[in-house]
Amino acid sequence: MQIRNSFKIILITIASILLSAGFVFVSFAQPASFPQESNWVLIGTDVDNNGATDDWRDIANVSSFCDGSYLFLRQVMYGEPALPGDPCSVGENVCTEVVRYKAFINALPTDGETFGDYLIFIEDRTDPIDGEYELYFVNDTDNDDDFEDDMDENVGGSQKYNSSSANFIIETPGLVNDKFGYRLNGAPNNSVDFYVKLSAIGLNCSNISLLFATDQDEANPIDQQPDTDTTPENETFLSVPFCGDGAVNQQSEECDDGNLNNSDACHNNCTNNVCGDGIIYTGVEQCEFNADCNDFNPFTVDTCSQCVCSNVDPVVCGDGNVDAGEQCDDGNTANGDGCDNLCQIEPFCGDGNLDQGEQCDGNDLDGETCQSLGYIPGVLSCNASCWFDFSECRMFADDLKDSKVAKAQSTYNFGLGRYMMVNDKLNAIDRSYLGFDLRNTSLASVANAQLRIYVYQTGNAVVGSIIEAWYCANVDFNELTITWNNQPSNWNSNGALLTGNCVLAETYTATNRVNHGLPETKHIWNLTNEVNDALSTDKRFTIVIKHDKENFGVNTHYVQYLTKEYPESAYRPKLELS
Repeated sequence: MQIRNSFKIILITIASILLSAGFVFVSFAQPASFPQESNWVLIGTDVDNNGATDDWRDIANVSSFCDGSYLFLRQVMYGEPALPGDPCSVGENVCTEVVRYKAFINALPTDGETFGDYLIFIEDRTDPIDGEYELYFVNDTDNDDDFEDDMDENVGGSQKYNSSSANFIIETPGLVNDKFGYRLNGAPNNSVDFYVKLSAIGLNCSNISLLFATDQDEANPIDQQPDTDTTPENETFLSVPFCGDGAVNQQSEECDDGNLNNSDACHNNCTNNVCGDGIIYTGVEQCEFNADCNDFNPFTVDTCSQCVCSNVDPVVCGDGNVDAGEQCDDGNTANGDGCDNLCQIEPFCGDGNLDQGEQCDGNDLDGETCQSLGYIPGVLSCNASCWFDFSECRMFADDLKDSKVAKAQSTYNFGLGRYMMVNDKLNAIDRSYLGFDLRNTSLASVANAQLRIYVYQTGNAVVGSIIEAWYCANVDFNELTITWNNQPSNWNSNGALLTGNCVLAETYTATNRVNHGLPETKHIWNLTNEVNDALSTDKRFTIVIKHDKENFGVNTHYVQYLTKEYPESAYRPKLELS
């Protein structure tokens, strides 16, 4: 005989499960009908199964339902239980096994039982197994927590349970009538369903708990107990029909949504939410009484009609409430305070409209620009007094080109790179060239001109290094072809100009190191005189950025700048004019 030793405990936890319809069953006398599939409530799952070897002999989960008259229990197996005419299932030699499914029922309050007060089980003990079962219901009448000595008392058989054998023999199949019954469900449910008439055992839905259920995959004696598991007896009430259980199962119920929200479609007393019942249906009704429509506006008349609010506001200029047809209402009927006696807006500085006596108002600049008013191109704005603000009438000369030249790569062009550099390194000098063309401006002169270049990286010893800006008047270069060898100007190692029409314009002393743009740093040179000189000629010039000493260092004084090809425009080189 094939016997497995693991025990199965089904502890009760209240949850919902929906089992699909469709089954094959055989049963004795039974109630009018078993529960609808949607009414079964999951109360436990098998937490100690046999893994991949689980089959029709192993319980997967247990569900219950109590309708006030009957208690129903469902054991769902991992495979289809043996049905009539279906012997020796699943390819295993089970023909000599006893097929037995059972459940232990406890009456509350508990009296410390291990097994409970009642045992219901079905058994197919024929050889070979043929799927024809006998049903037994056993009551522990002497309350000794032992069903062995109760078999004769309840079943009436002539032979008691033999504890030395895995089988037992009862001559009479037990109390099988409208009080107790079962059915077998084939695929897809694969379940064994029991029912017990509550009045037959003097119980009701509120004082029953299921201790545990076992399948035929055990040694499975009558008094089999969960002695290999550590979870103690779990006393949990089975479901009892009540308003709020989520099912319309009482004549007094119009609905039952299973929640405590009294403002949805179903009230807490399981009646439908309708207009006029005094409870607002959230999302559907606006009101039930006039007070529900209070908009806290003392000027409106608030009413509720057919659960819809109405807030009527009489038009009265000067009551402080902007009514239909009013542009404003400042609580009086005086003129000259921004809102006139007809509750229409009066012109004032800041209303966004250009009124008489105003140069501008907000973004309305009357079509004027810095240039049209005789200033340098820039951003004209309007101040709080509705007068022009010329403080940003400046321009950025963005029409430029830039590139570095490198002695160590004397024939290479860097014109489209994102970075340019100055470096005094021995035999590896780097310089940066910036070319400006101001011919697209009508400027004759500027009050201030600053060249700003953002720093991306520096050498470790850059602090204190002097970076020179040389102004080369009327000097141009091709950004795409300039190299060290063809640069338009050159200097010797002492900083003296060798070639090119260039003069030293301004120097900048580095004050901090920079690593990948942090901290944000820009070097600034004042080129006011140089820009005015260029404006007086052909308006084109070149600025050369270099170390004051070259062919000198060991790559620790370099400065790497961002060029006009850098993606973020805010960090590109700028010549700011004002």
